[in-house]
Amino acid sequence: MKFEVFVCKIEHLEREHILKSVPNMAFIERTSNTQMKYACQDRCNSFIGKCLLEYGIQKLGIDDTKLSDLKFTEKNKPYFERGINFNITHSEDLVACAITKDTEIGLDVEKIRNIDLEWMRRFLHPNEQELVFGPINPVSFFDFWTKKEAFLKAIGIGISFNLQSLDFTKDHAYHLNSKYSLVGLSLSNDHACHIAYKNIPNQEKVEPNIVIYHLSCQDLVNRIT
Repeated sequence: MKFEVFVCKIEHLEREHILKSVPNMAFIERTSNTQMKYACQDRCNSFIGKCLLEYGIQKLGIDDTKLSDLKFTEKNKPYFERGINFNITHSEDLVACAITKDTEIGLDVEKIRNIDLEWMRRFLHPNEQELVFGPINPVSFFDFWTKKEAFLKAIGIGISFNLQSLDFTKDHAYHLNSKYSLVGLSLSNDHACHIAYKNIPNQEKVEPNIVIYHLSCQDLVNRIT
């Protein structure tokens, strides 16, 4: 199995340029409403995510797949009927897109930051809580969070799922009798990231070949737009 992961870190000035130059985004940049500012960040990140997907399709030479072919499941997960499986994720200033021809995948990234861990405890399985809150070598909450989200994205279910029921102290889980494995990715020093993928029968011991491409935001936009 081979996974290609395309990554873009967006600097503040680059985001401003995108918001001013890309149609239908400039009006968001001008508002002073805090909630709208977050919406503007998400919209910009979603735009970059689509650029990464389109760039990846072109780089991999997948001529029979275009963004206009995108379809959506009942749970609103985007997919192509043939050619590739992909997943896009973003958190604050980092956007990433994973593409493969081999199996179902889910990708999640999360900015590492100060949070109320006690309030977030309810999302952790008891076994995970022992590691996150334990006195020896505590595991980052965001490691488990990105595992859970990546898995749920791979199977096409949203985070309304009971996250506490998922135990990712081991790097795998099962859904509909299929095994899904998880691999941590180092995309940035201040982000946690995991990719989840459905194991192919008789190939469970085969480690996936994961290739990571870091792209500058401006170069990416210039290539696509």
